[in-house]
Amino acid sequence: MNRTDNIVRGASTTDLVNNLVTAVSVISVTAGSTTYAASAVDGYSITNGANSFSLTWAGIDQPAQGVTYTVSYTTAEPSILIHGTDYVKAAFVSALRAAFAAQTWFPLYRYSTNDTLSGISIHESFPKHPFKAPALIVGVGSMAVNRNTLSETDQLSETRGGNGVINGFFSWGSLTPLVKIQVAALTDSDRRKMADITALFCRHLFTRLFARYGIGYKQITVVGESDQDWQGQTLYLQEIQIPCYTEFQVLYPVDLVDIIDNLQITVTPEL
Repeated sequence: MNRTDNIVRGASTTDLVNNLVTAVSVISVTAGSTTYAASAVDGYSITNGANSFSLTWAGIDQPAQGVTYTVSYTTAEPSILIHGTDYVKAAFVSALRAAFAAQTWFPLYRYSTNDTLSGISIHESFPKHPFKAPALIVGVGSMAVNRNTLSETDQLSETRGGNGVINGFFSWGSLTPLVKIQVAALTDSDRRKMADITALFCRHLFTRLFARYGIGYKQITVVGESDQDWQGQTLYLQEIQIPCYTEFQVLYPVDLVDIIDNLQITVTPEL
């Protein structure tokens, strides 16, 4: 699949082009009317990570620092790439753990992978066992996987190889998972502070990171307080809700599409 990204030339020898896919080849690298050559000595070369793609520059044939240039390239994208509930939850959990591990405003709320040293705990689901509080529990609510229209215009798109033969059917679209971050504390004060810090991290700190990974959002709602008895103690709860926007792409094999298209469904009417 061909893609195009606009990149700002950084201060180092390597510029990250895409955080999600690797590149098979580069079609062109341009800045205005200038075209740059592929060269490990004087130009650019491809550097692929596990799931990323960068350009490494050498010599004088390269954009100046701060100049925006355009990279057109062919990707080695997976046949199925769903940035759905699992993807979004993992992103928020990782970002929250990193932010609370690095923040210095509230030492008692510092996060550590060592549970003995950690002041809080951050979970991917509500624990079924005693846990360290205050805690953040990241969950995902409803997610719309809507079609664009009821008409035939929302179909699979054919993809063809170099010989013109159909080698798959491509589809793509948007997903809107609702992220829910629940604060669970043993005091009302901890609840309020943790809710405020978490909301501000989501409001300002995470947006640039998530944008690079295809996760966007605008609305952040801190829901009203509630209490819950749990294992003989009172948990002071508050939830932060964030409707997110992500995307999916799927390359369906020809055989799978043919099987479904040719399926004969027999319906026996009820009497």
